[in-house]
Amino acid sequence: MLLLNILLPGAGLILRGRFVLGIVGLVLCMLFIGALILSPLIATPELSAQCLSIVIPAYLVLSVFSSTYLFLISRKPQWDQQQLRQLHQQASGAYLQEQWPQALQAAQQLCKQAGSVIGSWQLLALIADASGDLKLAHKARQRAKLLLEEDL
Repeated sequence: MLLLNILLPGAGLILRGRFVLGIVGLVLCMLFIGALILSPLIATPELSAQCLSIVIPAYLVLSVFSSTYLFLISRKPQWDQQQLRQLHQQASGAYLQEQWPQALQAAQQLCKQAGSVIGSWQLLALIADASGDLKLAHKARQRAKLLLEEDL
């Protein structure tokens, strides 16, 4: 996917669900390719050379930016598993004992530590729902749903 994104900046981003950036990248890519093809046909040799000296570096910058962004969003973060287990145990234990403030605090901390883990948001939604914080429960469920869609 990274190679595709280098050749056609934005294509890999679209495949990863970053539609706006991907489409902007592809449109700019098509404009640059069009300028490369058309400038020798419709412009003077001097103007065509100037156009090429602008378009080629711009295409390369777009390709590097797009590919770097794709690489950064594709990386899997590393977490301290022991700390995550501890936070999960605290949240679950407080939930089972109906200690809502402690359960919410631990679940929110878990979401801060492992924000891209669907289960952390689902646990927060469960605890928020049980504690009566329906707005937070809805927000956590939406975040979990978004993460699930990104994984597909």
